[in-house]
Amino acid sequence: MSNQLSWRRRAPWLLLPALCWAGVALTAPDAIDSDLMQALEDHNTELASNLAQADAKAADTNAAEMLKLLQQVQAFYTARGDAPDAVAVSAQGLQLAARIRQQVATRQFEAAAGTATDLSRSCKSCHNVYKKPR
Repeated sequence: MSNQLSWRRRAPWLLLPALCWAGVALTAPDAIDSDLMQALEDHNTELASNLAQADAKAADTNAAEMLKLLQQVQAFYTARGDAPDAVAVSAQGLQLAARIRQQVATRQFEAAAGTATDLSRSCKSCHNVYKKPR
């Protein structure tokens, strides 16, 4: 009887590693949040318009939000561990968004529009590889 009792006491502890691994596997997403990507796309579209209108405040807000969202994209692909090119593209996007903010701050709207075009192309290059068809 004492062997049965001992086994019953140890059984939950023996299952703990398996449960932890399953929890990690279940919570690690295999696809990036579509709402995050849609917000990034919306800010990108608004940014182009705000740059064309030389609206520094709105353009800076868009670029700042894109920085935050691109940080999340980079963190996702870094954690995923199997997409170094997506990590690199998001890092490039972060640099471009930061440059846009600098250009807007100095009212270089034409240059910022060119940088925003580069940012859009960068995003598109990643979508060509990672975006799942609808």
